[in-house]
Amino acid sequence: MVFGDSYAHNDSNGLSWWMSRVFEETHFVWLPFGWDPAYVARTGAAVVVTEGAERFCVRPPAASVSVEILAEETRTRGRAIELHELEPDDD
Repeated sequence: MVFGDSYAHNDSNGLSWWMSRVFEETHFVWLPFGWDPAYVARTGAAVVVTEGAERFCVRPPAASVSVEILAEETRTRGRAIELHELEPDDD
C-alpha cells in the first residue's frame, strides 16, 4: 500500500510501479502527507509506505485521513481543493 503524490504514482518511474514488481498486490492512494488506517485494515496490507514532497506540505499532516470521506468531498465539490483553502484565514 502506497499513500503518496505524483512521485509515487503508478508509472515506470514511480514508487508504486516498482513495488508492484515485488509484491503480489499493490494499492496506490493519492494522499500525500496522510494515511487511512481503516483502508489499510480493510485491504489487509502487509506493508504501508507514505510519501510526499515535503516542500509542498503547507500544514502539519493529520494523524489519519478517511479516503472515502475525501473522495466524497471531492465529488460533492466537483473539483480538487485549492492550496489557499487548506490554510486558515488570519482575519
